[in-house]
Amino acid sequence: MSCLVFSGSATSTLRNLALPKGQFELADEVARARSSHVLGLVAKVPDAELAGEPEDQIRAPFEQLVSDLAVLCGHKPGRVVTVSELTVSELRTRPDHAVTVGGALVGVVKLKAPGKGADPRRFRDAHDKQQWQRLQALPNLLYTDGVAFSL
Repeated sequence: MSCLVFSGSATSTLRNLALPKGQFELADEVARARSSHVLGLVAKVPDAELAGEPEDQIRAPFEQLVSDLAVLCGHKPGRVVTVSELTVSELRTRPDHAVTVGGALVGVVKLKAPGKGADPRRFRDAHDKQQWQRLQALPNLLYTDGVAFSL
């Protein structure tokens, strides 16, 4: 399974995708939404000693990012929705979010602790590796630690 990883400068990453002429404005808007997301993430986790589970701290900023990106892509507000804690019983796992468009499931998201990275091929922890083995069967699986994104 291949893995596309976004991290660092969203604008330069998106520009490197060779977008057709005229699409750079959208790339810049996406970069601004992502920057806003990262700033929300930093504000959400001001003191690690007071925070709950690390993944839980990026839920609200991630949900806002999805909402912002959906509007940038031309969807009406509320058409693209994240649903928390989707249970996939046959895989004995629970991705952090399902993403729906107009009520149709279009993908699932696994949030990782900030700074852990989003490339599951680089995970060293046994739990993370087992989780990846179960989740990789799902289509349109997005991993994120709030800064890096892997599809």
